[in-house]
Amino acid sequence: MATPPAAGTVPDVVRPRSSEKDEQILLAATTLFAEHGYPVVAVADIAKQAQVGLSTVYLRFPSKEALGNAVYRRCKQAWAQSTLDNVPADAPPADQFHTYWRHLHKFATTHPEEWTYAERGPVGHTLDPDTVTFLEHLHSRSARLVDSWLAASPHRISREVAAALIHGTFGQIVALPVSARRRTTLLHQASHAIWNAITSTK
Repeated sequence: MATPPAAGTVPDVVRPRSSEKDEQILLAATTLFAEHGYPVVAVADIAKQAQVGLSTVYLRFPSKEALGNAVYRRCKQAWAQSTLDNVPADAPPADQFHTYWRHLHKFATTHPEEWTYAERGPVGHTLDPDTVTFLEHLHSRSARLVDSWLAASPHRISREVAAALIHGTFGQIVALPVSARRRTTLLHQASHAIWNAITSTK
């Protein structure tokens, strides 16, 4: 039978890592990176925002760059779950596009910090192998989706031009200093204009 620890001593056990603490840190870093940009935010600022000790941050993320990559992947994952994952595979291309556009608007509205950091480029740090692999996967999914939309037109433009029209226009309208109602109206108009532009038969 094992000998119990002596009175007044602490058993030599490893405390389980708290996913709640991880999320606190990632949320704090996302907020600060989105507001100020990665380069000017110190790890100490993130610890303070997350209400955890500096050692707690470094226990989970060995460097600021590692934390930056984790935040970037988190933001891109949130974007994918809100947009790509909600596009109905069996719907007509036009319906797919407008569904994607609506969910893109919803994501930017309900997760403005994740949207800001997911779309920022360059993010201010080197992308690690895990992030590069993850982004390649997302880009592949996005490319297949855009290609399927372009296939609806006999006069195809390039995928790069289509992506620039879609996300460039969306980003510009989201950044406009207008009311939420006016922004919604503009985004509705833009979605139809973009779809006509990328599938024009003229």
